[in-house]
Amino acid sequence: MMSFALPLIAQLALAQQVEPWAARFINTTCVHCHSGPKAKGKLDFEPIVARMIDGSLTLEDRSVLREAATLVRAGEMPPPEEVNRPTAALATRGADAISALLRRGEALVAPTGGPPRRLNRAEYANAIQDLFEVDVAALGALPPDEIGAGFDNIASVLSLSPSAFERYIELAEAVARVSCPEVDSVEPIRRSIPLDQLTVPVEIGRATKRKVTLWSNGEASLRVTLPRTGLYELSVRVEAQQAGPERVKIALAVDGKPIAHHEIAEASNVSAYRSVQCTISGGAHTIGVMFLNDFYAKNGPEGKSLDRNLVVLEFSCVGPLDAQQIQPWKLAMESELQQNTPASVLEREHAEFTWLVETLLRRRALQSDLDMLGAALAPLDAEATRETRLRAALTTLLVHPEFLYRVEADPIPPATQRDLNDYERASRLAAFLWASVPDAHLRRAANAHALTNDDDLSKIVSEMLDDPRATRLSQRFASQWLQIDRLESRTPDATRFPGIESALLASMCAETVMLFESVLREGRPVATLLNAEYTFVDALLAKHYGTRAPALSGMQRVAVDPARGGGVIAHASVMLATSNPSRTSPVKRGKWVLEALLDAAPPPPPPGTPQLPSEAVDATGKSMRQLLEAHRADPSCAACHRRMDALGFALEKWDAVGRPRAESSAEPIDDRGDLPDGRPVVGLTGLRDVLVSDPAFLRSLVKHMLVYATGREQIEQDEVIIDELVEVLGPAPTLRDVVIAVACSPSMRVRGAP
Repeated sequence: MMSFALPLIAQLALAQQVEPWAARFINTTCVHCHSGPKAKGKLDFEPIVARMIDGSLTLEDRSVLREAATLVRAGEMPPPEEVNRPTAALATRGADAISALLRRGEALVAPTGGPPRRLNRAEYANAIQDLFEVDVAALGALPPDEIGAGFDNIASVLSLSPSAFERYIELAEAVARVSCPEVDSVEPIRRSIPLDQLTVPVEIGRATKRKVTLWSNGEASLRVTLPRTGLYELSVRVEAQQAGPERVKIALAVDGKPIAHHEIAEASNVSAYRSVQCTISGGAHTIGVMFLNDFYAKNGPEGKSLDRNLVVLEFSCVGPLDAQQIQPWKLAMESELQQNTPASVLEREHAEFTWLVETLLRRRALQSDLDMLGAALAPLDAEATRETRLRAALTTLLVHPEFLYRVEADPIPPATQRDLNDYERASRLAAFLWASVPDAHLRRAANAHALTNDDDLSKIVSEMLDDPRATRLSQRFASQWLQIDRLESRTPDATRFPGIESALLASMCAETVMLFESVLREGRPVATLLNAEYTFVDALLAKHYGTRAPALSGMQRVAVDPARGGGVIAHASVMLATSNPSRTSPVKRGKWVLEALLDAAPPPPPPGTPQLPSEAVDATGKSMRQLLEAHRADPSCAACHRRMDALGFALEKWDAVGRPRAESSAEPIDDRGDLPDGRPVVGLTGLRDVLVSDPAFLRSLVKHMLVYATGREQIEQDEVIIDELVEVLGPAPTLRDVVIAVACSPSMRVRGAP
């Protein structure tokens, strides 16, 4: 296992060490412009240099020096016109010296603890699914989560309004009802549905007591409440009014989705019976009959019109037909309790409630927890069944603060930090790797104190990554880090880019997520995210790219098109997410590279900065490149745009939806950019080479992953931890190495004072 035993409180002896060369470099390179009352950018380096020499750097000083090292290394500072601008080699040496000083001389305190972090919408749904095998989405939507630092799991923005809490109460009751039904006191329902109770949109048909007539495609449906999860039979008696070349086609549906398709081959006005048996969860559902292939021709044979319609004469729902199954969570609970079988009903309930507390609150059960449940169950009738009492306990615990939030105690003063206990570490790991809560195996590891042992911790993290639930790390982290998580809401200009439908957008996003997942699962180097020789496409995406569709359906692994190359920067998802609806955007694409891939996000534009035109050429005929050149002539804009535009221009041969742009000898597309340090970036290949060779890419990945893992925005005290992680990982780690390093880092094992 890699060791990340970096102290969070600086050792005073190290804090006094100084790297003289770093101070000299700042003094000779930066102080010329950044000193005194007229310092450029109101940034005065003279007092910072003095504090570098005497070892008294403040957190603000360190933040300034870190930014200075980044700008110097990128060639953005000093500006090209400065006479004292160092050579590229000298700039690199100076930036490295500053970084070394920051790593060795940080007077660190533990990062602040911050507020308790609520399970976000995805984590809540995953937790309910993993614990009870209940699909929360089928029970109703939760309100969307706010975004902070690029992610939807940041504690500081995960508030809980009174109305949202009411929704959690409703969901808790629904989850308890579905996951803990009464033992088959349930009588199978045998319901022939009155036809006039079916909902039929007026534009597609009409319902009466005798029949439902559908003269256009659509569904006749009814809302029903099923007593429990089980096998149900939907059946229908219909008459087909046949017309045209096809027979009438119908579907029986649950919640608006067809579950069985049928062709009605019988002649017109002859009754036909069709049915399907399927497993449906308990609770409220919509069941219905769909008419799928309406047909009408005004002038048929003999001058008569042809009209294909469907008439529903009977519709019924029967079930549950199967014997009631014991819910998996109950089996798991009973399996654990069998090791110490309770002697009485009261002892059994005590043991069951203890198990529920430890499972849902993610810690050891206390007597106060059992007292709380006793008080919650006190209003129940004395004859209440075991299932009724379990439902009440479940409902109570599912709205408990320690289920909805990840609660960690602050250090007790005067301590400024404390090690997290095994249960707290288990909760952090489950949230990071599975976007969920600890399972029984992880809880047992916490009980055995395995998560405070470095060797055991590394092994457990590795096992968690091998679990199918770790796919959620790829789905949630990768999509948010690369800023494609809202891709399906993008609306490219339909005139310029026809055919960009929701299914294609979903395939674009899947390509990027599946590449990240494969690099993680297969132990491939981090650089593979940028230069993979393979990708994933389905028929829709292959057609979009103009390549051969895979032989099998669904997303399939294929070799990349050599003309395009691989890696996330070549994906349509990224191209689309960083474009305007009607055109490419070198600024947005360059900003994305800096922000997501290099952790060098530019500051917001100054107030009053004019917007670039929505078209590729403005009203005066100037091209986007010409407009940006004029923009960079403004000194207040040049510092950011020199690098940002160069990176964005490298992608100009790819349109706003990720396809090659048409060009001709008369109208060539210029995809060259020049970085501030003089290096050219030409095209997608050139950009890929620049990124693969830049150590900032690995650091950016580590930092973004640490933000996601801890659920809080990183601050200056975290930077030395990030530097240490990068240093220990080395120049060519695998993506799996990075995830394990972050999971085992001090940031995941220690809590600081608020």
